Amino acid sequence: MLGTSSGQASKLVSRLEAELGVRLLNRTTRSVSPTEAGRAHHDRLRVLIEELDRLGTEIRNISQTPRRRGPDDQGRHVDRRSGLSAANIGTALDDSLRRLRTGHVDVCFAHVDDESVPFKETLGAFSRLVEAGKVCAIGASNHSAGRLQAALDTARATGLPRCEIVQPAYNLYDRKDFEQSLLPVIQSEALGAASYFSLASGFLTGKYRSTADLEGSSRKDFLEGYFNDRGQRILTALRVVSGEVGAPQVQVALAWLMSRPG
Repeated sequence: MLGTSSGQASKLVSRLEAELGVRLLNRTTRSVSPTEAGRAHHDRLRVLIEELDRLGTEIRNISQTPRRRGPDDQGRHVDRRSGLSAANIGTALDDSLRRLRTGHVDVCFAHVDDESVPFKETLGAFSRLVEAGKVCAIGASNHSAGRLQAALDTARATGLPRCEIVQPAYNLYDRKDFEQSLLPVIQSEALGAASYFSLASGFLTGKYRSTADLEGSSRKDFLEGYFNDRGQRILTALRVVSGEVGAPQVQVALAWLMSRPG
């Protein structure tokens, strides 16, 4: 789903991903970077990342409308275009296509909900991009169940293209919002789902066993909240299952995720 890269490096990455049973790289509109699982296998992946940087990559499958102020690919906070106005969507997509050196993307995500713009305007902008052959399908990320359903209802009433895939934050720890709110909408509307934070910012990889392991980590602020009684019970269960099946803890966490409905 997340695209392809050229050359021998891509073949090596694919081979290593198949061997480990996890996805090691995020292919984004601007770069190729390690996933949480990739960072857990840093030593084996480092050489492949360097090779990818040397050869260059062409990622052609996925794009996002820009987020609001947030980190760039190097973790620096920068101002991004924000909002789901028709003008912003068109400009953002054209910028992505230029960076990707391609004429279309398979999926374009509305990365953050924008309640200041009517759904009809946002969906109309996506409709024009679909008609122009620049976008094959629309996705939504960081939308509540109520807002997602309202967008779907608007698409149905107006005949505009609807969202076909949802990107929720979902993992063994963060389950409530997705399972109780978004999942019923996804199932009733027959939508696809592709999660992010699948390993809870690395908490589920097995790398961190206590808050002491977070010292010096750039993820400390994200991870500290996971180290409560519930989080420790989840880590204990993961270690037990990992030992029973003879698979890395990170692989067990991802296998659980892949087995879930939605």
